[in-house]
Amino acid sequence: MSIVHCQLSIVEQSEYSQAFPWLKLAQIPPFIQQSLKDGETVTLQDFRQWVRQQNKQ
Repeated sequence: MSIVHCQLSIVEQSEYSQAFPWLKLAQIPPFIQQSLKDGETVTLQDFRQWVRQQNKQ
């Protein structure tokens, strides 16, 4: 998986989000899997908690 950024007709592949530069794309699939198992609400709560922990580091 990769993220594609396009600015002024220049396309770059990246492993990181532009909105959240500290967030690697590889960190997202476990949350998608959890969502399928536990549901969206629980997963969003867990994701928000995880984001807060990342920002403390």
